Amino acid sequence: VSFKRLQKLSKALNNEGYRTVLSTKESFQSGLLNIYAVNTDQTAPLPTVLDSKAINFLWIPTVIENMPEPLRAYDVIIVENMPSFAHLKAVNVRTAYIPEAIDIKENTTKAPEYKAMYYGNKDKFSLALYLAGVANMSLDIFGQGFGKEADKHKFIREKPHKKDFINYAITLIDQSDEEIAQELINDKIIEVLEQGGLPYVRYNNGIAKIFGAALPMYRNEQEFLPKAQLFIDNPTFAANRRQELYNVVQQWNSQSQAKKFSELFEIMKKKLKRQ
Repeated sequence: VSFKRLQKLSKALNNEGYRTVLSTKESFQSGLLNIYAVNTDQTAPLPTVLDSKAINFLWIPTVIENMPEPLRAYDVIIVENMPSFAHLKAVNVRTAYIPEAIDIKENTTKAPEYKAMYYGNKDKFSLALYLAGVANMSLDIFGQGFGKEADKHKFIREKPHKKDFINYAITLIDQSDEEIAQELINDKIIEVLEQGGLPYVRYNNGIAKIFGAALPMYRNEQEFLPKAQLFIDNPTFAANRRQELYNVVQQWNSQSQAKKFSELFEIMKKKLKRQ
Protein backbone atom coordinates (compact mmCIF):
# COMPACT_ATOMS: atom_id res chain seq x y z
CA VAL A 1 0.00 0.00 0.00
CA SER A 2 1.69 3.21 -1.13
CA PHE A 3 2.30 6.11 1.25
CA LYS A 4 0.33 8.33 -1.14
CA ARG A 5 -2.73 6.14 -0.62
CA LEU A 6 -2.26 6.31 3.14
CA GLN A 7 -2.12 10.11 2.86
CA LYS A 8 -5.43 10.12 0.98
CA LEU A 9 -7.03 7.87 3.60
CA SER A 10 -5.65 9.98 6.46
CA LYS A 11 -7.08 13.17 4.97
CA ALA A 12 -10.47 11.52 4.43
CA LEU A 13 -10.50 10.13 8.00
CA ASN A 14 -9.75 13.61 9.32
CA ASN A 15 -12.84 14.78 7.44
CA GLU A 16 -14.77 12.05 9.28
CA GLY A 17 -13.63 13.48 12.63
CA TYR A 18 -10.73 11.11 13.37
CA ARG A 19 -7.37 12.58 14.36
CA THR A 20 -4.84 10.58 12.37
CA VAL A 21 -1.07 10.46 12.36
CA LEU A 22 1.05 8.89 9.62
CA SER A 23 4.41 7.27 10.32
CA THR A 24 6.89 5.21 8.33
CA LYS A 25 8.41 3.88 11.58
CA GLU A 26 7.17 0.73 13.26
CA SER A 27 8.16 2.14 16.67
CA PHE A 28 5.69 5.00 16.49
CA GLN A 29 3.62 5.43 19.67
CA SER A 30 0.46 3.34 19.51
CA GLY A 31 -2.96 4.90 19.13
CA LEU A 32 -6.41 3.60 19.97
CA LEU A 33 -6.71 2.33 16.38
CA ASN A 34 -3.63 1.35 14.39
CA ILE A 35 -3.56 0.65 10.65
CA TYR A 36 -0.45 -1.21 9.51
CA ALA A 37 0.21 -1.18 5.77
CA VAL A 38 2.19 -3.75 3.76
CA ASN A 39 4.07 -3.57 0.47
CA THR A 40 2.07 -4.63 -2.56
CA ASP A 41 4.72 -7.22 -3.45
CA GLN A 42 4.64 -8.63 0.09
CA THR A 43 8.39 -9.27 0.09
CA ALA A 44 8.91 -7.55 3.45
CA PRO A 45 7.95 -9.24 6.74
CA LEU A 46 4.64 -8.24 8.27
CA PRO A 47 4.81 -5.29 10.70
CA THR A 48 5.04 -6.10 14.42
CA VAL A 49 1.96 -5.24 16.50
CA LEU A 50 3.25 -2.84 19.15
CA ASP A 51 0.21 -2.55 21.38
CA SER A 52 -2.04 -5.57 21.78
CA LYS A 53 -4.49 -3.50 23.84
CA ALA A 54 -5.22 -1.23 20.84
CA ILE A 55 -7.34 -2.22 17.85
CA ASN A 56 -4.91 -3.22 15.12
CA PHE A 57 -5.77 -3.37 11.42
CA LEU A 58 -3.56 -4.71 8.65
CA TRP A 59 -4.15 -3.19 5.20
CA ILE A 60 -2.81 -5.55 2.55
CA PRO A 61 -3.84 -5.56 -1.13
CA THR A 62 -4.01 -9.35 -1.43
CA VAL A 63 -2.98 -12.36 0.64
CA ILE A 64 -1.06 -15.52 -0.08
CA GLU A 65 -3.31 -18.50 0.58
CA ASN A 66 -0.89 -20.35 2.88
CA MET A 67 -0.24 -17.41 5.24
CA PRO A 68 -3.29 -17.11 7.54
CA GLU A 69 -1.50 -17.76 10.84
CA PRO A 70 0.76 -14.64 10.87
CA LEU A 71 -2.35 -12.55 10.13
CA ARG A 72 -4.04 -13.58 13.38
CA ALA A 73 -1.88 -11.07 15.28
CA TYR A 74 -4.17 -8.33 13.91
CA ASP A 75 -7.78 -7.67 14.85
CA VAL A 76 -8.97 -7.08 11.28
CA ILE A 77 -7.33 -7.71 7.89
CA ILE A 78 -8.32 -5.20 5.18
CA VAL A 79 -8.02 -6.59 1.64
CA GLU A 80 -8.76 -5.06 -1.76
CA ASN A 81 -9.94 -8.11 -3.69
CA MET A 82 -12.79 -10.53 -3.20
CA PRO A 83 -10.76 -13.79 -3.59
CA SER A 84 -8.57 -12.78 -0.62
CA PHE A 85 -11.65 -11.81 1.38
CA ALA A 86 -13.33 -15.18 0.68
CA HIS A 87 -10.13 -17.10 1.53
CA LEU A 88 -9.67 -15.36 4.89
CA LYS A 89 -13.32 -15.84 5.80
CA ALA A 90 -12.97 -19.54 5.01
CA VAL A 91 -9.98 -19.93 7.37
CA ASN A 92 -11.71 -17.95 10.13
CA VAL A 93 -9.68 -14.72 10.00
CA ARG A 94 -11.63 -11.53 10.69
CA THR A 95 -11.47 -9.57 7.46
CA ALA A 96 -13.09 -6.76 5.47
CA TYR A 97 -13.20 -6.01 1.75
CA ILE A 98 -12.41 -2.35 0.96
CA PRO A 99 -11.14 -1.80 -2.61
CA GLU A 100 -8.66 0.92 -3.47
CA ALA A 101 -10.16 4.41 -3.43
CA ILE A 102 -10.74 6.00 -6.84
CA ASP A 103 -11.20 9.75 -7.02
CA ILE A 104 -12.50 10.62 -10.49
CA LYS A 105 -12.42 14.18 -11.72
CA GLU A 106 -15.76 15.23 -13.17
CA ASN A 107 -15.23 16.14 -16.82
CA THR A 108 -17.31 19.17 -17.72
CA THR A 109 -15.09 20.45 -20.55
CA LYS A 110 -15.89 18.76 -23.83
CA ALA A 111 -16.59 15.53 -25.65
CA PRO A 112 -13.43 13.60 -26.62
CA GLU A 113 -12.10 13.37 -30.17
CA TYR A 114 -12.80 10.49 -32.58
CA LYS A 115 -9.73 8.46 -31.64
CA ALA A 116 -8.27 5.94 -29.19
CA MET A 117 -5.12 5.92 -27.05
CA TYR A 118 -2.95 3.03 -25.93
CA TYR A 119 -1.19 3.60 -22.60
CA GLY A 120 1.51 1.10 -21.62
CA ASN A 121 5.17 0.18 -21.97
CA LYS A 122 6.79 -2.03 -24.61
CA ASP A 123 8.31 -4.44 -22.11
CA LYS A 124 6.14 -7.49 -22.81
CA PHE A 125 3.40 -8.77 -25.07
CA SER A 126 0.39 -6.44 -25.26
CA LEU A 127 -2.94 -8.11 -25.93
CA ALA A 128 -4.57 -4.70 -26.44
CA LEU A 129 -2.05 -3.68 -29.12
CA TYR A 130 -2.30 -7.09 -30.78
CA LEU A 131 -6.10 -6.90 -31.00
CA ALA A 132 -5.95 -3.31 -32.24
CA GLY A 133 -3.54 -4.42 -34.96
CA VAL A 134 -5.76 -7.32 -36.03
CA ALA A 135 -8.72 -4.92 -36.18
CA ASN A 136 -6.72 -2.24 -38.07
CA MET A 137 -7.66 0.25 -35.37
CA SER A 138 -5.87 3.61 -35.45
CA LEU A 139 -4.12 4.29 -32.14
CA ASP A 140 -1.97 6.98 -30.56
CA ILE A 141 0.59 5.30 -28.31
CA PHE A 142 1.94 6.60 -25.00
CA GLY A 143 4.60 4.53 -23.23
CA GLN A 144 8.26 3.66 -22.82
CA GLY A 145 10.22 1.52 -25.26
CA PHE A 146 8.47 2.57 -28.47
CA GLY A 147 10.25 4.27 -31.36
CA LYS A 148 8.99 7.21 -33.38
CA GLU A 149 6.68 4.83 -35.20
CA ALA A 150 5.21 1.85 -33.33
CA ASP A 151 4.25 -0.78 -35.91
CA LYS A 152 0.86 0.23 -37.37
CA HIS A 153 0.27 2.95 -34.80
CA LYS A 154 1.56 6.45 -34.06
CA PHE A 155 3.87 6.91 -31.07
CA ILE A 156 3.27 10.25 -29.32
CA ARG A 157 5.37 10.35 -26.14
CA GLU A 158 6.44 8.21 -23.18
CA LYS A 159 4.11 9.75 -20.60
CA PRO A 160 0.68 11.27 -21.24
CA HIS A 161 -0.08 14.68 -19.82
CA LYS A 162 -3.04 14.78 -17.44
CA LYS A 163 -5.14 16.67 -19.98
CA ASP A 164 -4.44 14.04 -22.68
CA PHE A 165 -6.78 11.47 -21.19
CA ILE A 166 -9.95 13.50 -21.71
CA ASN A 167 -9.07 14.10 -25.38
CA TYR A 168 -9.42 10.43 -26.35
CA ALA A 169 -12.66 8.48 -26.68
CA ILE A 170 -11.12 5.43 -24.96
CA THR A 171 -7.75 4.41 -23.53
CA LEU A 172 -6.58 0.83 -24.06
CA ILE A 173 -4.77 -0.59 -21.03
CA ASP A 174 -3.29 -4.05 -20.50
CA GLN A 175 -3.82 -6.14 -17.38
CA SER A 176 -1.77 -9.11 -16.27
CA ASP A 177 -3.38 -12.53 -15.92
CA GLU A 178 -2.57 -12.31 -12.20
CA GLU A 179 -4.44 -9.02 -11.82
CA ILE A 180 -7.49 -10.49 -13.53
CA ALA A 181 -7.36 -13.71 -11.48
CA GLN A 182 -6.98 -11.74 -8.24
CA GLU A 183 -9.61 -9.18 -9.31
CA LEU A 184 -7.25 -6.22 -8.79
CA ILE A 185 -7.38 -2.86 -10.57
CA ASN A 186 -3.95 -1.75 -11.76
CA ASP A 187 -2.49 1.71 -11.29
CA LYS A 188 -2.80 2.76 -14.94
CA ILE A 189 -6.54 2.11 -14.94
CA ILE A 190 -6.94 4.20 -11.81
CA GLU A 191 -4.73 6.96 -13.24
CA VAL A 192 -6.82 7.19 -16.42
CA LEU A 193 -10.06 7.26 -14.42
CA GLU A 194 -8.84 9.90 -12.00
CA GLN A 195 -7.79 12.17 -14.86
CA GLY A 196 -11.19 11.97 -16.55
CA GLY A 197 -10.37 9.35 -19.19
CA LEU A 198 -12.29 6.23 -20.17
CA PRO A 199 -10.32 2.95 -19.86
CA TYR A 200 -11.09 0.06 -22.20
CA VAL A 201 -9.85 -3.22 -20.71
CA ARG A 202 -10.15 -7.00 -20.79
CA TYR A 203 -12.94 -8.28 -18.54
CA ASN A 204 -12.00 -8.29 -14.84
CA ASN A 205 -14.56 -9.48 -12.29
CA GLY A 206 -13.12 -7.13 -9.65
CA ILE A 207 -13.72 -4.14 -11.94
CA ALA A 208 -17.24 -5.38 -12.68
CA LYS A 209 -18.00 -5.58 -8.95
CA ILE A 210 -17.18 -1.88 -8.56
CA PHE A 211 -18.30 -0.30 -11.84
CA GLY A 212 -20.93 -2.71 -13.12
CA ALA A 213 -21.42 -2.08 -16.84
CA ALA A 214 -20.26 1.54 -16.62
CA LEU A 215 -16.61 0.80 -17.46
CA PRO A 216 -16.31 -0.71 -20.98
CA MET A 217 -14.70 -4.16 -21.08
CA TYR A 218 -14.28 -6.87 -23.71
CA ARG A 219 -14.20 -10.62 -23.11
CA ASN A 220 -12.71 -11.80 -26.40
CA GLU A 221 -11.44 -10.78 -29.85
CA GLN A 222 -14.95 -10.76 -31.30
CA GLU A 223 -16.15 -8.17 -28.76
CA PHE A 224 -13.04 -6.00 -28.92
CA LEU A 225 -13.61 -3.91 -32.05
CA PRO A 226 -17.41 -3.43 -32.01
CA LYS A 227 -17.38 -2.14 -28.41
CA ALA A 228 -14.39 0.11 -29.04
CA GLN A 229 -15.89 1.53 -32.22
CA LEU A 230 -19.08 2.42 -30.40
CA PHE A 231 -17.15 4.96 -28.28
CA ILE A 232 -14.77 6.13 -31.02
CA ASP A 233 -17.62 6.86 -33.45
CA ASN A 234 -19.77 8.59 -30.82
CA PRO A 235 -17.81 11.11 -28.70
CA THR A 236 -21.00 12.27 -26.98
CA PHE A 237 -21.74 8.68 -25.98
CA ALA A 238 -18.21 8.40 -24.56
CA ALA A 239 -18.66 11.66 -22.61
CA ASN A 240 -21.96 10.40 -21.17
CA ARG A 241 -20.31 7.15 -20.10
CA ARG A 242 -17.65 9.17 -18.26
CA GLN A 243 -20.37 10.99 -16.35
CA GLU A 244 -21.96 7.65 -15.50
CA LEU A 245 -18.62 6.38 -14.18
CA TYR A 246 -18.20 9.53 -12.11
CA ASN A 247 -21.59 8.95 -10.49
CA VAL A 248 -20.90 5.25 -9.80
CA VAL A 249 -17.49 5.87 -8.26
CA GLN A 250 -18.76 8.28 -5.61
CA GLN A 251 -19.40 5.20 -3.47
CA TRP A 252 -15.78 4.06 -3.98
CA ASN A 253 -13.82 7.32 -3.55
CA SER A 254 -11.50 8.30 -0.68
CA GLN A 255 -14.29 9.70 1.48
CA SER A 256 -16.42 6.61 0.99
CA GLN A 257 -13.40 4.44 1.82
CA ALA A 258 -12.85 6.43 5.03
CA LYS A 259 -16.50 5.90 6.00
CA LYS A 260 -16.04 2.14 5.60
CA PHE A 261 -12.93 2.26 7.80
CA SER A 262 -14.74 4.39 10.40
CA GLU A 263 -17.65 1.92 10.52
CA LEU A 264 -15.13 -0.86 11.25
CA PHE A 265 -13.48 1.30 13.92
CA GLU A 266 -16.78 1.81 15.73
CA ILE A 267 -17.69 -1.89 15.56
CA MET A 268 -14.29 -2.90 16.95
CA LYS A 269 -14.38 -0.23 19.68
CA LYS A 270 -17.66 -1.71 20.94
CA LYS A 271 -16.13 -5.19 20.92
CA LEU A 272 -13.12 -3.89 22.87
CA LYS A 273 -15.36 -2.34 25.56
CA ARG A 274 -17.19 -5.64 26.09
CA GLN A 275 -13.95 -7.55 26.67
